Amino acid sequence: MGNYRVKDWHKFQHFKDRRPPWIKLYRELLDDPDWHTLDAEASKVLVMLWLIASEDPDQNGWLPDARKLAFRLRTTEQKIKSCISKLSHWVISDDIKVISDRYQVDIPETEGETEGETDKRKNTKKEKSVFKLPDDIPAQAWMDYLDMRVKIKKPATDRAKEMAVKKLYDFRDQGYDMAAVLLQSVFHSWQDLYAIKGIAPVSKAEKKEITIEDLGNTPESKVLLHIFTAMQKKHGDAVFRSWIQPLRVKEIKPPAIILSAPSRFMAEWIKSHYAEDICLFARAISPQVTEMGLEVPHV
Repeated sequence: MGNYRVKDWHKFQHFKDRRPPWIKLYRELLDDPDWHTLDAEASKVLVMLWLIASEDPDQNGWLPDARKLAFRLRTTEQKIKSCISKLSHWVISDDIKVISDRYQVDIPETEGETEGETDKRKNTKKEKSVFKLPDDIPAQAWMDYLDMRVKIKKPATDRAKEMAVKKLYDFRDQGYDMAAVLLQSVFHSWQDLYAIKGIAPVSKAEKKEITIEDLGNTPESKVLLHIFTAMQKKHGDAVFRSWIQPLRVKEIKPPAIILSAPSRFMAEWIKSHYAEDICLFARAISPQVTEMGLEVPHV
């Protein structure tokens, strides 16, 4: 029987240590064409699924199976499956094991098993540790990574999550931004986590400040050096090394500064998250700059 999970559950519930009796909805739903094309029954079911997902003790948005959902919503299993088939924009459906112990079926007693033995097995089950995401792991990037693993039919087990967290800490110690490591795998649909392409770990990199000579000692390099200094001060060493330091200036052609990035993944992320800061800091040296362009060399 299939199991289900609400996509992007972190948007609906932001608390790690408690589960309030409400969820968050956003006005963007009013402008979502997928929402407006739902029939009345499916849209009602979706809202109730969001509420049921808030009961997942692991707070990952997991839902019980169709039979239990049918009972909770006072309808038939066939109607539940029919509605969920219309909700792929919001609900992930996959034949994977539900993480939450709340929705797992107890192991049946054997013919000769005593009541005490059954209780002992249940207590052992309750004592089994459940994976909890450490507070210093970037939650948004982590959930994107888990969603991607489900989409490629490689859902992460608790053991896989523990190993991924250990790798993230190792990469952090090498000077990489943990969010960048996660999002690189999301972008490429990679099951595993890897060092950021084109960036050497701290232990292998030269431990010195970047100078104008390192960048070519040109007028464009002067602008880039100022961008580097300001971005490192504002966003910290890990973000600077993972996203900003690999950039180079191709040309400054007002009103644009044209930069090159080592990968399309990096270029897309910088455009959506750091373009405004880069233009702001570039204007301090070249006042005509009002926009940024990014190119990726053909390999």
